[in-house]
Amino acid sequence: MRLLHTICVWMLTLIGIVHICFGFLTFQDFSTNLLWFIGSGLAMIFIGLLNFMFRLNSTQRLAYGLNQIGNLLLFFFVITVNSIALMPPGIIGLIVLMLLLFSSYKIYVLASESHT
Repeated sequence: MRLLHTICVWMLTLIGIVHICFGFLTFQDFSTNLLWFIGSGLAMIFIGLLNFMFRLNSTQRLAYGLNQIGNLLLFFFVITVNSIALMPPGIIGLIVLMLLLFSSYKIYVLASESHT
């Protein structure tokens, strides 16, 4: 489960970096559209970093709760974006986030059981 979580975290972080780079290719001028695009990429990177931090504190309820809240917020944001403009990267993002939600839950449960 930890390997799946690590792969998904790296994938989400990489998708965020690619999203930011793609924004500069899509928008030729420095506009609010570009800034929103960059902001979405940064959100993916930040959630990836939050998941890395969760792995360091996987037995703490607060770390787990904050991690899952971040994952859920990004998950619902990606669902909303996909309902407006369905594209393959959005579908990949949804799959990665579903796997992150599931693997984070399993890691927390297993860590809590072995910690007690």
